Amino acid sequence: MLPQDLPAGISRRLALNVNTTDTTAPVVLVCSSPKAGSGRNGHRMPLLLAALRKAGYDVHCHHQIDKVVEIAERLGPEGLRAVIPAGGDGTIRLVAEKLPASIPLVPFPLGTENLLARHFGFAADPKQTVQTVEHGPLYRMDAGSANGKLFLVMASCGFDAEVVRGMHLTRRGHIRRSSYIKPILRAVRNYSYPSIHVAPVAPTQQGGLEPSVDPPFVQNPGNPCSPASAPVVTNKLSGASVPAVGTDWLCRWALAFNLPCYGGGLQIDSEASEVDGRLDLTTLQNGSTWSTLRYVAGVFAGRHRRWTDVQHHLGKAWLLTSESRVNYQLDGDYTGRLPLRLECLPGRLTLRLPLTFGETKPVLDPSRQPASRVPDA
Repeated sequence: MLPQDLPAGISRRLALNVNTTDTTAPVVLVCSSPKAGSGRNGHRMPLLLAALRKAGYDVHCHHQIDKVVEIAERLGPEGLRAVIPAGGDGTIRLVAEKLPASIPLVPFPLGTENLLARHFGFAADPKQTVQTVEHGPLYRMDAGSANGKLFLVMASCGFDAEVVRGMHLTRRGHIRRSSYIKPILRAVRNYSYPSIHVAPVAPTQQGGLEPSVDPPFVQNPGNPCSPASAPVVTNKLSGASVPAVGTDWLCRWALAFNLPCYGGGLQIDSEASEVDGRLDLTTLQNGSTWSTLRYVAGVFAGRHRRWTDVQHHLGKAWLLTSESRVNYQLDGDYTGRLPLRLECLPGRLTLRLPLTFGETKPVLDPSRQPASRVPDA
């Protein structure tokens, strides 16, 4: 499929990312998550498989990711039309982590939030999915690396990661939004908001990160969330003083975005781009139940980006550490504890996009550097 054959909206949106080299390979792999598929859309899985087979594809469905990877590696991108992760964001992340970047994915969203799927317009609709497998253009996007693990939407440490950990410890089957009520209340009662040390680092091709600077870090007694004597620059949107390039600082909550998506419809960083080779980092300086409620209200009102205790940075890699136990989560799944090394992986993932994408999304310039954030690395 050539760009001129696409609808006008998607042709403009994908001008720099679409791959016009296509394949008519008949094999489609479906990787389903038993937990994610147990919700209200679980009945759509048999309909999807039937629709794919009716369209003439040789369909292989497996619950084990390793089996899917084995078949995908044997066939390669030339012999494989697409891999369909059927589940939520966590399922897509796990499948993408195991597969080469050249294997195209077509998500079939069966999770709770389905952030990546909603952003690109994928739906749990067998008919639309078959159309995407057949005609969807190939789209290469960035991903993130967190201590060597892949993430596609976002990574965070702080209050929300504590909530995700609580859900992880008590999860039984499919998660609904109401399932988060108890973990949230537990975190409100128990979470102490320890300080998180953030430092820009230099990305490495080997997947590990080395600090780009190693300045002495001295906590300022007058402000426990700011380094003492650190050079500062001005956040162009809020006017706040923030640490300059090559310095580190403290916060209570840190969120790194590859896509401009967050659970519950919250728009914490609406300018995050999956094609700019950078991660968008938002840090919140204050830590308390009251400040969390204030931040959430500010996000809903769209005013948080102008607050002096909310900082926004754009960088290729970061190192987050803490002297206390701080959990982190990737794409809504509890993954571990700090230290956390984050790095952008340009062009790490290939999707087949629905033909409707681009008609409702703005054109993004991959080379942009928004004035609202400080480019750190």
